[in-house]
Amino acid sequence: MLAFGLGGCLFGFLADRGVIPRGSWNMKTRILVSLGGGLYILLVGGPILDTSSLVWMMGSLTPESALAVYAAGAPFNAVHGLATFATIALVGNAILDKLARLRTKYGMME
Repeated sequence: MLAFGLGGCLFGFLADRGVIPRGSWNMKTRILVSLGGGLYILLVGGPILDTSSLVWMMGSLTPESALAVYAAGAPFNAVHGLATFATIALVGNAILDKLARLRTKYGMME
């Protein structure tokens, strides 16, 4: 939950600052945001999840156990990052449209 909440906060902060535009994205923006999301999962979100696994699964924390957990998680993190990239690239605008509709329906800040 920490990893995904942190990602939501980061990308929300970037949208608030105008780095990521609100509303529908053109192809270039969609690809850039998709790359950002995939890289976030690969480099930040996945290792946070792996750290959680390391703490909960290992009886004693050693450099060898840390290397084993992070190495075992790397392929999953790569696939997860690729899936994140594909999801944002393929349905990012549809999700943004639904979120905009909900903001309007419930009178949330634009």
